[in-house]
Formats: sequence, structure tokens, C-alpha cells
Amino acid sequence: MTLVQSVLADFFAYTARYWTILLVLVALHLFLQASGNKRGAPPDTNPGVLESFFRKGFALEDDIFQGRSRAEFVLSKTGEAICVHVHWRNKPLGAAQVEEIALARRKLYCRYAIIISRGGFTLGARRQAAALEVALWDMHLLERHLHRFSASLAEAAAARYGY
Repeated sequence: MTLVQSVLADFFAYTARYWTILLVLVALHLFLQASGNKRGAPPDTNPGVLESFFRKGFALEDDIFQGRSRAEFVLSKTGEAICVHVHWRNKPLGAAQVEEIALARRKLYCRYAIIISRGGFTLGARRQAAALEVALWDMHLLERHLHRFSASLAEAAAARYGY
């Protein structure tokens, strides 16, 4: 027991001059953590994407499919159903995926369709999306897209329902 006490006493005596530095570093870390990056990194999981939508007031209506490379959800806000496809592959998506979500939007009776991709979109996909009225969102700009889309939904609901 005396050996433990002497070792601990020597340890605290040796490290005493570093405690203030350690305390300052921990306080600085906690401050930066609390006030730091509001935008944050893009979500890297399907629940992370859903959490981004939930923070903006969306509700999950249906969880159609969740896999490692893609996911499909039906969300709603202000009474409007939104079909959301999330693709996790790092290669650009083509026109076929845009046609797929446009078909899913019609089958699921959704007003809006959104594809969120980590790898971007081909020129053909962009043209097809414009023709089929499908929104193409970059995963790295998800929060910005969500903020803008959520605000436009609120304005449309206010105009439609008068609130």
C-alpha cells in the first residue's frame, strides 16, 4: 500500500505543472465542440440522412428500402409526401436512376421526388431530372438544400392553406 501511495505521490508531483495546460486544452476543446461547426459533416449513414430531415420538421411516412449502397424513404411535411432516394456510391448517377424515382413518385402518390447522391450526377441525369421534375441534391450540401426546400414548402403551404 505504501508503494502505491509513493508512486501516486511521485506521479502527481511530476505532472502537477502540466495540469493547468491540460485543463486549458480540455476547456478549449469543449468550447469548440459546443460552438463550432454548425453545418457539420455530411451524414454518412441512412439514419444520419433521416436525422437531417427530422431536424427540419419532416416525418417519416414509409421506410421502403435501406441497404448499404442506397435507401428509399417517403417523408412528409405540411401534408406533402416526398419520395427520397439516397445513393451512397461515389460514382455519378445516370438517367436510369432519375426515371426510377420518377416512377416511384407516381406509384407512391408523392408530390415531390428527391435524389441525394454522394457521387454527383451525369449530364443525362440532370436533363432527365429537369424533364421529370426530380430534385438532384449533392450529399455535401444536404443541409443547405434542406433549409431551402423546407422554407419553400412552408411558403407553399401558407399560400395554399392560408396560414
